[in-house]
Amino acid sequence: MKLSKLQELLQSGVITPEELAVLESTPAGRVLVAAVQSVPAEDPQKAVEARFRELADSAPVLVWQTDEHGAVFMNREYRDYIGKPLRELVGMGWATALHPDDAETYVADYLAAFAKRERFEAQFRFRRFDGDYRWHKTVGLPRYEDGRFIGYVGSCFDITDIKSAAAALEERHRWFAEIADVAPGILWVTDSAGVCTYLSHRWYETTGQAEDAGLGFGWLDATHPEDKPRTDAAFQQALVDKKAFGFEYRLRTRDGTYKWCMDQGEPRFSRDGTFLGHVGQVIDISERKLAELERAQASVAIEEANRRKDQFIATLAHELRNPLAPIATGIHIVRKAPEDPAAQKALSVMERQLSSMVRLIDDLMDVSRITRGKVELQREPLDIRSSLERAQETVQVMFDSSQQTLLMRLPEQPMWVEGDNVRLTQVFTNLLTNASRYSPPKTRVEVSLTLSSARDAAVVTIADEGWGIPQDKLESVFEMFSPVNGDLGRPSSGLGIGLSLARKLIEMHGGHISAWSAGLNRGSTFTVDLPLVRAAPRAIDGPVQEADRAAGRRILIVDDNVDAADSLAIIFGLGGHEAKAVHGGRDAIDAATSYVPEVILLDIGLPDLNGYEVCRRLKKEPVLAGTKFVALSGWGSDEDKRKGTEAGFHAHLTKPANPKEIEAVMEELFRRH
Repeated sequence: MKLSKLQELLQSGVITPEELAVLESTPAGRVLVAAVQSVPAEDPQKAVEARFRELADSAPVLVWQTDEHGAVFMNREYRDYIGKPLRELVGMGWATALHPDDAETYVADYLAAFAKRERFEAQFRFRRFDGDYRWHKTVGLPRYEDGRFIGYVGSCFDITDIKSAAAALEERHRWFAEIADVAPGILWVTDSAGVCTYLSHRWYETTGQAEDAGLGFGWLDATHPEDKPRTDAAFQQALVDKKAFGFEYRLRTRDGTYKWCMDQGEPRFSRDGTFLGHVGQVIDISERKLAELERAQASVAIEEANRRKDQFIATLAHELRNPLAPIATGIHIVRKAPEDPAAQKALSVMERQLSSMVRLIDDLMDVSRITRGKVELQREPLDIRSSLERAQETVQVMFDSSQQTLLMRLPEQPMWVEGDNVRLTQVFTNLLTNASRYSPPKTRVEVSLTLSSARDAAVVTIADEGWGIPQDKLESVFEMFSPVNGDLGRPSSGLGIGLSLARKLIEMHGGHISAWSAGLNRGSTFTVDLPLVRAAPRAIDGPVQEADRAAGRRILIVDDNVDAADSLAIIFGLGGHEAKAVHGGRDAIDAATSYVPEVILLDIGLPDLNGYEVCRRLKKEPVLAGTKFVALSGWGSDEDKRKGTEAGFHAHLTKPANPKEIEAVMEELFRRH
């Protein structure tokens, strides 16, 4: 039942019952009351609707209203935007302005929300009056009357610019991600709290972490456990300082290994100066670190090499001076009392010291030749016992002078290897010399030769009772210029080349050499393994007997060292030979054709014509057809000997050669030819 206007005024408080009673008490008042009662009251709902539509028409957005069947109202902004009157839009007329690609989805979403009486929200493209489609967002809320659902009321607003900005931002993000993913380093971004908000894809490729696992502070989990605390501390300090930073750490890779990297960051600030965090990159510095390590190792190696060089030079000077002192003393003894028995003893000492110097120089030359690959072994089936016995003969005087015992335990049966007898004798001489040199007087050195069936090798063991070798030096003693006892506070008495030379020569024979010691003052043992060969003994020519030697030979000595040439001529003269000395290549050519020597001892390094050229020229002289040419030179490499053979030399001896050795070579040449 509708209220009268009077009832409406009473209910709304416009007029009170008391005021109404006053009006009704007068004739004029009763007429007014009757007139008001005859006016019906307004429908509240319609008033609300009218007010809503009035307000909607003044709104700057698109406002719409539906009932349970379709649209019933679009505000003026809506109608002007579409460019159609309300009658063409109500119901589903508005849907004709939806973009074809959006219409089906929009309607389906609306009906789904309608069925559930839920809030409706959608983004879609809407055709404007000029035909241009623009993006809109609409939001609709369900309406109820007396608890009954009666439709939706909602609004649309243009989001085209927002969409364009978002698309542009997305494009920039996509572009940045593409650039970051192909960048040589790993790019990252953190916020003002230090939380990592972005890591380029290369991080996950490198570390093998799950996607996004490195965000936040998860990236620290991929750092080396030893580096993690200081890396975290450095990063937190940079966060507090709001400054650029750079630090290095090891990063775990996908395969579980670690590589060194450099992490560099720069602070980010907004236009108003607010700190936003850092942006930076992680770059691989493994190669640089490796280079630094190699440089450091090289520097250490260079320092060590320089130390060894200085030690070597000092020791070399010492080793050369040592034999010179007794030689100089012996010369004085012989001059003052040539017939005294002391002179003979002095001569023996001088000869022994000279031999020591020759061995020292030979070792130095051999090291150089082996290093340059200039040594060729003269390998043949060889009874290894002969090399050991020759080495024993060489060092026996040294052992006797130190009151040391050299005990040789050799089998009765030969043990055959394929080797160079001269070189193997050199190896065992060096080992025995060291055993004596680094052992106190009245000690024993034992040499044993055994067969190793397991290794099919001849095994030579040389054990002494000397100063021993520290465990950490058992390998380094074989390095060049590493004296066995150079770091033990004792005089080394060696250049540190003997063992290096021994190892190289043994390895050239296909063998192996090793050292063992129980420690300082507990002796040392050196073991040499050489592969066995199955071969019968080769017939060996016997030594030249004195009766086989001619009474004397005519010898021409050619050497630019006048003292060396003249003294050698004197020695041969004392030995029953006829000897003549000249000091140049051209002098040799002139003298040889008139002197017609049986043997020419020819130096190679002559000042005018070298020995090779002199030999070639003299070989063409018919008068010298029977002359034997022997090179006697300080140049003694295999290459030097090869050149000598090509020039026509019959033999090659390296200075200083013992006169007996020269005589033996001469007689061997005449015996064979």
